Amino acid sequence: NARTNVGLFELSPFSKFDLKGEKVHQELQMLCTANIKDIPGSIKYTQMLNKDGGIEADLTVICIDKNYFRVVSSAANRERDKFHILKHISNEIDFKDVTEDYCCLGLFGPKSREMISSISNSDFSKDNFKFATAKEVEISDIKVWAQRISYVGELGYELYVKKDNAKIEYLSVGGENLKALGIKSIYDLKDITYIGFTNVFKNIFKISSENTNFSWGTRL
Repeated sequence: NARTNVGLFELSPFSKFDLKGEKVHQELQMLCTANIKDIPGSIKYTQMLNKDGGIEADLTVICIDKNYFRVVSSAANRERDKFHILKHISNEIDFKDVTEDYCCLGLFGPKSREMISSISNSDFSKDNFKFATAKEVEISDIKVWAQRISYVGELGYELYVKKDNAKIEYLSVGGENLKALGIKSIYDLKDITYIGFTNVFKNIFKISSENTNFSWGTRL
């Protein structure tokens, strides 16, 4: 259904860390392989490495506002990624684990823009909501943080909402009518696969970004 229409994914278990501070961008640049942008609404998929150049974390960094970033990673690596980040950032950075504060629904598929535009007055057009960008939108008069990003090879959005409003958002996006898809179905829908992302059980900590075909996301 996500290939030809639209599918609903429950992604709330994603790990979510908020980082704030005047030097937060500078320190994320030191931690991440990709070039992190300090432009509100920008999204960057990246990795963090250990001292041997092996992959320590595989995640997404979002600039929410000036001096305010959010890191989103897999549920399975929540404590490991948290430990790695806290180990390397300074005391000047305010770090908070907000995993339990927000729910996340993934609306993925070629008709996802059509569907979400039918329940929101916010602008989801491709020119005003480009891939790898994020912004605050309104759905059923509720403020939702929307990220145009997808891991299933199709158009899609991640919708983050405070947990107290999660049920309203779920019903608003048609949760009772759409078939809910599990997290593992994302792996089957991927167009591009590489070591360390599709096989979460593989030891990737001694594998470099180059070995995983991730050199496109690495500053050299």
